[in-house]
Amino acid sequence: MAITKIQSESLNLADDFAFTGTITGAGESNVPAFHIHRTTNDQSTSNSAFVKVQFNNTSHNFLDTGSYFDASTNYRYTPLVSGKYYFYTQVHSSGGGSNWNYAVLEIRKNGTSLVASYKDEYNSLANSQPMHSAGIIDMNGTTDYVEVYLYLKLGNSGSGTIQGGDKNTYFGGYKLTS
Repeated sequence: MAITKIQSESLNLADDFAFTGTITGAGESNVPAFHIHRTTNDQSTSNSAFVKVQFNNTSHNFLDTGSYFDASTNYRYTPLVSGKYYFYTQVHSSGGGSNWNYAVLEIRKNGTSLVASYKDEYNSLANSQPMHSAGIIDMNGTTDYVEVYLYLKLGNSGSGTIQGGDKNTYFGGYKLTS
């Protein structure tokens, strides 16, 4: 016998309920989703300039449920499903033989920085460190895209590197809600 009407005063929310049928409309599936990383080859950076991180490895630990990540040309994610998304990234960079003393890691939506992490290493002059950045971004489902940029200020002239590999440099995200 199915329950057709429950009066609010007779429902105890502290009780446990055992359902035997199918429940619909509870929660979401968190797709589309993606996780990509940089190949094992390093990517060069410039001193005191933002560089787009080229996430390009689609063969190992790669996930893209909607095929929305461009891993060969623009290195960006353009989900064609609107909603709020959680995006995360880690970029492991080094001074390429020189120490770096300031770094910024950004997740940009349509070219504008919405999520950023900063590291100030002026006192220690780090040569190699990972940085993390994560946040929730609203996507329109048609033209919005996200990319990752890194800025390195080196201790002296030269260029740095973004280290490749699935445990060093990666980018991912998934839909939270509509």
